[in-house]
Formats: sequence, structure tokens, C-alpha cells
Amino acid sequence: MRVLLDTHTLLYVLDTAAGKLSSKARDFYESAVTASVSAVSLYEIGQLVRLGRLTMTPARFAQIEQECASANINLIATQPSHYITAASLVWENRDPFDRIIMAVAMESDATLLTSDRAITAYAANHPEQLRVIW
Repeated sequence: MRVLLDTHTLLYVLDTAAGKLSSKARDFYESAVTASVSAVSLYEIGQLVRLGRLTMTPARFAQIEQECASANINLIATQPSHYITAASLVWENRDPFDRIIMAVAMESDATLLTSDRAITAYAANHPEQLRVIW
């Protein structure tokens, strides 16, 4: 079973804020054979820090990739096909990070761990395309 962490889920896992994960998400994460995150999540974290929507020191941000490796979380590099899939989604959400992360989950045949309501609603309407747990 493969799991892809959404950006906020990655932060919860790395900060050991397991209390912020639902029990279902925590159980799924802990039982996953492979846990991954899209590399675009690193860029999203950087943008959130830059815009003042997330507090993180530059030194901590520079260590995120190593923290993922230490937690056995694989980084999935985005590919052109991810962008094509993301751009092709019939969905009104304009957040490019959400779209790319969803595309990576779809193409990786991974279940996406997210509490994002818009993504969860999309998955509920398109279960053949995207699986979400929270």
C-alpha cells in the first residue's frame, strides 16, 4: 500500500505532531509499505514561509529533504506527465500545488493523506481517479 503525504501532512509527520493526524490517517501512514511526498511540496513549504503563512527558520527549511530521508519518506520528482494530468483535471480549484500533488498521487497509484476539503470532495466525486484518507 502506497501513501502520498499532502504538504500539511508532511509537516505534521516531520514535526511529530501526530495529534494533528486523524487516527485513520495515522494508522494508514504507519501501515503503509511506502510513504512518499511530491517534491513540489518542498517548494510549497518555501512559498508559505516566504509569504509569512508558515514559520520556519531557513536552516530548518534547508533540512527538510534530509528529514524526509530520515523518516523513510521518499521524494517523488515531478514529471511532465504530472503537469499534464494536473492541468487536465476538471476541477474548479485553481491551487497549482493541490493539482500537482493530486496528479502525483493518481499516477503513483497512491492514497493521498490530506485533510484538504476541496481535494477530499474531488476524491468523493471521482473515486476511480483519486483515493484520499483522513
